[in-house]
Amino acid sequence: MERKKLLTLVGSICLILVLTSLSVMTGCTKPAAEEKTLQIGFLASLTGFMSINDLPASQAAQIAVDMFNEKGGLTINGQQYKVELFVEDCKSSGDGSVAAANRLVHDRGIKFIAGGVAFESAAASTVTEPAKVLRSATYNVGMAGELGPDMPYAFCGGACDLGAGFVAIEYLHQAYPEVKTIVEMEPVMGYSPDTGSKVEKFLQERGISRLGEVVVYPDETMDFSTYVAQIVQADPDAFFQMSAMGNMIGAFMKGLREMGWNKPYACASTTAAKDLVAIAGKDASTNFFNISDIPGAPDTPPLLAEFQKREVEEIGTACWAYVFAANSVWTMLNAIEAAQSLDPTVVRDTWDKMDTIETLCGPGWMGGLETYGINHQVQTKMPIEVIDNGVESFAAWIEVRVP
Repeated sequence: MERKKLLTLVGSICLILVLTSLSVMTGCTKPAAEEKTLQIGFLASLTGFMSINDLPASQAAQIAVDMFNEKGGLTINGQQYKVELFVEDCKSSGDGSVAAANRLVHDRGIKFIAGGVAFESAAASTVTEPAKVLRSATYNVGMAGELGPDMPYAFCGGACDLGAGFVAIEYLHQAYPEVKTIVEMEPVMGYSPDTGSKVEKFLQERGISRLGEVVVYPDETMDFSTYVAQIVQADPDAFFQMSAMGNMIGAFMKGLREMGWNKPYACASTTAAKDLVAIAGKDASTNFFNISDIPGAPDTPPLLAEFQKREVEEIGTACWAYVFAANSVWTMLNAIEAAQSLDPTVVRDTWDKMDTIETLCGPGWMGGLETYGINHQVQTKMPIEVIDNGVESFAAWIEVRVP
């Protein structure tokens, strides 16, 4: 009987000790912080003439968000955030871009916005700057209102027209040393006189001259026969474009080749080769190069290779313009994480001091202080794609920095 009481007492003491230990352990263990969500915006023209580029660009932005979330999302002072993307339609107009920015900033209360090209960015800045919302554009063409010291919350995390133009000219100089004259034609949305003068200087430094002034044509142009005739009559050593969209490039290429003009067509645009060949036809698609996304190209960075795989699966094609859109998101998120803050002003001040930043294309560098008056332009190396007889091939990675 005494033995039974003793065993019962010992068992009770052990149970008390176990429960006490569990209580202490539970009290010392902090509950895991719940994952939160950071909403960001993206500006793109889902309708109108810009939608041919912007609709797939918005899909590319979502791919970038998915990739960022899969690697753990944002971590700010130990707190994890899943990123959620909201896309608003700029409707291929300045007014539409203002309305889209207002919906993101004032209706949703979003503090970080990516996307926007040319007039889309310029119009959106009238909303984002007064609201102190940080904006990372897809592409900067040097238009007033896009980037500058009077727009401290505006960055371009994708690329700039000038940088792409310099890359194309550098390759033209390297691959076609016989080219000494060009004719240049640009759509209204993709041209500014200031950018034009900088391009002319870059050309002259490489022994290349423009024949006449840059010819600027309306964005909505469908019939390019008059412009094609002007090129053939001038008969330059090469035809050069910086900012044309795919339908424009295809029409120029088809028209020039049909008129028997087969000299080099150098382009800083980013339309996928298969889309150009579909417009111009295989026979006309020759002696042409541009900046384009080429899956499997030598020395492709791992992050870019993963993005390329997904863009082909989800969008249907690889296109360097989609990389610009994805990078506008990717670089902005990396700047937020570098700042360890969700305050746009703190992120702005941090990004402003950064010399380099992670991009899908590998390490990118910040520039633009001399060119735009502010160090807010992200730049990366770019791939050159050549099309001959309707067949595309990788040519080179080219790196030229815009000061």
